[in-house]
Amino acid sequence: MGKTIRVLTAGIIGGALVFCAGAFNHMVLKLEGRAFSQFDKDDEVRAFLKARDLKPGLYRFPSIDEKATDMTKEGERWNAAYKEGPSGLLVLAPAGEDAMGQPQLVAEFVSNMLAALIAAWIVSNLGTDSSYLWRWATVFSLGLFTWLSTSASFGIWYRFPHEFIHDGLFCALIEWGVAGLVIAALVNPAAPASLPEMPPAK
Repeated sequence: MGKTIRVLTAGIIGGALVFCAGAFNHMVLKLEGRAFSQFDKDDEVRAFLKARDLKPGLYRFPSIDEKATDMTKEGERWNAAYKEGPSGLLVLAPAGEDAMGQPQLVAEFVSNMLAALIAAWIVSNLGTDSSYLWRWATVFSLGLFTWLSTSASFGIWYRFPHEFIHDGLFCALIEWGVAGLVIAALVNPAAPASLPEMPPAK
């Protein structure tokens, strides 16, 4: 089996494993989802938002005037309002869509598969003396890398709940730890290109 075929096979199978492990994390272990809180008067909050005819998107409050003539003064006002609270983010989804429909499931699977393909490609370019454990650790560390570069920042800057951020770490390590078992087995590092033979000395 050629290198390209091994990488593609590992990427597809690895992506499927990430997808299934993610479903297990969210539906069985309840990771990340358990960090969500709900409004006591949900219907009233939804009616309040609907009456304002807001477009789907990501909203932050308190708001900041990006067109203010004195951004230093506006920044101080915004920071004071932020500290006073309440402050936060609000995601408004488009109306008429299922919460978890086929488009979301397909998009999630494709994104998992593409990420697994990248992981498989990286493993395929390790040294030929790399062990199975080292190849697995490489994929596993990519899960940690992903969390550090995305989820951790959401906690730092946007104040996502600690439980949600910690759960995201568990999800990343579980999903890529499982996928790494297969990727490390299917993808063997490429052998170095052989040097051209030198002509015999006269």
